[in-house]
Amino acid sequence: MSRKLIRPLIFTFMLAGVIGFSQEAIEREDEIAKLKAELADEATEKESRHTIEKQIARSYLALEDFDNAILHLEKSIELQEEPAEQEFTALGRLLIQTDKLDKAIDVIGKGQKLYPDSMDLAFLMTFPLRYQEKWADAVKQYEKIEVLSAKQTPEGLNHKLYFQYGAAVERVGDIDKAAQLFQTALERIPEGGNEDEFRATVLNYLGYMWVENDKNIDVAGELIKKAAKLDPNSGAIADSLGWFYFKKGRYVEAMNELVRAEAMMEERDHTVMDHIAQTFFKIGNKSEAISYMNKALELEPDNREYQERLKEYAGK
Repeated sequence: MSRKLIRPLIFTFMLAGVIGFSQEAIEREDEIAKLKAELADEATEKESRHTIEKQIARSYLALEDFDNAILHLEKSIELQEEPAEQEFTALGRLLIQTDKLDKAIDVIGKGQKLYPDSMDLAFLMTFPLRYQEKWADAVKQYEKIEVLSAKQTPEGLNHKLYFQYGAAVERVGDIDKAAQLFQTALERIPEGGNEDEFRATVLNYLGYMWVENDKNIDVAGELIKKAAKLDPNSGAIADSLGWFYFKKGRYVEAMNELVRAEAMMEERDHTVMDHIAQTFFKIGNKSEAISYMNKALELEPDNREYQERLKEYAGK
């Protein structure tokens, strides 16, 4: 077969795929046009308009036109005197997935006013709050979930929820309460399941939090060592173990773990760079300390602590 015949055939096969996709899009667009015409018809009953808006939203979702899907889901809710709880959760999830976090908080908040005892809405609200680092507000939602779940579905208070709750509490600075929540998470991890990696994460988080705050350092070290056995290929855990050794003044062991952490990290991490810099400084290698401190600052240029440390290391 000559090249002149091959090329048109390949083009035909490629075009068939495009036509198939385009045909589906055309059908969706036709469906949307018909539904919009139905909305424009004054004879269309008021009670059915919100359902039509949802149908339009579904078609836009199929076309991956998320902005228009959101617009019509919002209209559907506005047309209802008492929208169902699921209406708010569906729109809230879509807003979170499309990174419209302020609007997500607004929509979920409106849902919570109508359904104050909804655990689903309270849990959903934690996501945009955490993504925007509004930790105090996130903690209030977790507190609400804990109260509601105790009354409705105690089994919902699982290890993963307590870990997220503890992480939010740690971010607002309540170390002791965060430690209690992490310990509760550890107690609730199912035995015998494939949960070693998660258990390692919780152990590491609790251990590192204590080491960083100079609390229960020896106990923290044991927790981090357990985490390292469960997940030996974690750069984050290697960093925690190195930092534990640093706090104990065991700088050679610290450097070994921190260098391992750097090698295992898929992306450069400013905290690891900072820890290595501090360890180099402690063992008297100022040039490497300065080099790694510069690396940390490249990743976090506005970090005041890093700026001050670099000045100290450079003798300025």
